[in-house]
Amino acid sequence: MRVLCTVTGSPSHVRSLLPLIRGLRSAGNRVLVAVPPELSACLAGENVEIAPVFPSLQRFVTERIAAKGNALPPLAPEECTAAYASARVSASVQSPLWADGAAELLPVAQEFQPDLVLRDDFEFSGYLVAEALEIAHLPVPGGVSNVLDLATATDPLAVHHQALGIDRTTGGLYRHGRIDYMPPSFSFAATGLPAARAYQQPVLTSPGERLPAWLADLGTDRPLVLAAIGTALPMVAERRDEISAWLDPRAGLAAVIGAVSELDCYAVVSTSGVPTDGVAVPDHVRLADHVPQPLLLEVADLFLTHGGYSSVREAIRAGVPMVVHPRMAEQPLNGRRVEELGLGRVRFDVDADVLAEACASLLADREVGRRAAQAKRDMLSLPDLSVAVTDMEELAAVASDRRTPAPAQDPGPTHRR
Repeated sequence: MRVLCTVTGSPSHVRSLLPLIRGLRSAGNRVLVAVPPELSACLAGENVEIAPVFPSLQRFVTERIAAKGNALPPLAPEECTAAYASARVSASVQSPLWADGAAELLPVAQEFQPDLVLRDDFEFSGYLVAEALEIAHLPVPGGVSNVLDLATATDPLAVHHQALGIDRTTGGLYRHGRIDYMPPSFSFAATGLPAARAYQQPVLTSPGERLPAWLADLGTDRPLVLAAIGTALPMVAERRDEISAWLDPRAGLAAVIGAVSELDCYAVVSTSGVPTDGVAVPDHVRLADHVPQPLLLEVADLFLTHGGYSSVREAIRAGVPMVVHPRMAEQPLNGRRVEELGLGRVRFDVDADVLAEACASLLADREVGRRAAQAKRDMLSLPDLSVAVTDMEELAAVASDRRTPAPAQDPGPTHRR
């Protein structure tokens, strides 16, 4: 089987695809991954073909700023609702970047001749190409599936089909289903979405990755707290003043460092390269541009996180309670869901004392620890990735059997064979 994977956004979006990519490659399938050039490095050592054809997240943000007169105004995180987030996704669907990306990807796909498209769920060019080629497509776990209201959502195919020469508008982002790594008992998905094909998420590491040697020097006499601001927010930091002040990653990072500085713990803070000039850092806090987050979560007692869906899943996989400090996208809703499920707390204040209080209370809360352990057990009860590969092979075969026969005349470049 040949599988085309499409992903944009930040490195965490690539991480969501990696378990499936590795499972497909282990089963002998051929995999081509289409990414923005700056994300190609995230696939180093993965033994896949790479097509660096997509526009960057920076270009998307710049375009949305330029079109802000026609877009929804930004809200502070605490004001974000499910309806607003779904409307924001529908507004983003209007972006010509998806048609542009599909136009770049289509000849690559026609040469590769995939049987299936696996796409990051905020990557719509792959969906358009799959519809053009009349092959099956599946979204992998992502924030869009946590907020999208299918009753009111805009279908990218209905917006961009004419630009691609596709002669139909009845597609559907989830008409072949969707994939998740969360058990139904702890689902984050929006109401009304089709049931997921749910599989067990492994501990995601890059080839050769290990815990840093200095971690052993932190000792075990205090709890270990991991704190991180994610990978997406720093990528849009250059335009933060034109979006909203609360998107400034430096302020959020300073609050996070201040919070763990107040705790009786050992703390590791992943800064994602955001400068920390002028921020006091006590001896029990260690800063790093990057840490192997899934591995560190295996030995952490608490995770102070921005609430991206990849990070949330990794914490649940490790059975680690969370304090969620959301800044953008669907993160506020993920944080509220974490609290609803009894897996942690959500705090919107960019305030070190508020975050420190939430962390201290969570470290002392045994009930949340038990709930996190239950979520881990439920996740580990899901089928492993070998089942996912078999399911994808069957889906691709069924979709191929149902494919509309090509017309007798030359169908042009937007139809497969």
